[in-house]
Amino acid sequence: MDWIIYGKNPVREAIDAGKQIEKIFLQREMTGEFETYIRNHCKNNDIPLSKVPDIKLDKLSKNKNHQGCVVFVSKIRYYTMEEVFSSQDDLGCVAVILDGVTDVRNMGAIARSALAFEVNGIIVTSGGSVSLHEDAIKSSSGALLQIPVCRERNVMIAIEKLQQLGYKVLATDARAKQMIHHFQPEGPVALILGSEDRGVSKEAMRIADERIGIVQSAKIDSLNVSVSAGIFFYELYKWVKK
Repeated sequence: MDWIIYGKNPVREAIDAGKQIEKIFLQREMTGEFETYIRNHCKNNDIPLSKVPDIKLDKLSKNKNHQGCVVFVSKIRYYTMEEVFSSQDDLGCVAVILDGVTDVRNMGAIARSALAFEVNGIIVTSGGSVSLHEDAIKSSSGALLQIPVCRERNVMIAIEKLQQLGYKVLATDARAKQMIHHFQPEGPVALILGSEDRGVSKEAMRIADERIGIVQSAKIDSLNVSVSAGIFFYELYKWVKK
């Protein structure tokens, strides 16, 4: 499978053939039937769409005849949340929601830890999260090819869907009073992991069922998100495997 496709006809053929798309770049000034087709496809399938100048498209296509469109084809399969999570899920089922994690290395490390501690699936958003391209897969040592990854339009939709399925949604927070090593899950759990610079967003924090943290020294404000993720996954895994 080609990683990059460019040109209107090849792009349309790839979409019509059901190729899973990571991201689409369109010429900033493009209008008309093709632009409408791409915009609607991205909206209906939660695919990130960027309107960019020609110089960006030239760089992505290595100065080939891109005709105003460059597409990154996904090397992983994106699942729907309904395929991975269910109202029948019980104690031991863990979902992970990434709220603005943008660093490829953090994404890779989170995926490796998720696989090691039997996390059921990772949920990313179509905007504001790291693209799962070749570097992310390599950084994860292939874990992203083994653990189910879902893509939702935004974090709020992901949280609400999991809550409707009976998941208790925990927002990771360095200032939380409840610590993960004391937490005793009574059913399926979802963890929200925030961005490297601002943590979990206020909107996600507001609708989460609970805030949860890690006991640590006061010598440092917070841990790297991928390090925190490993600790959270381990504590949940340890409790379930008792």
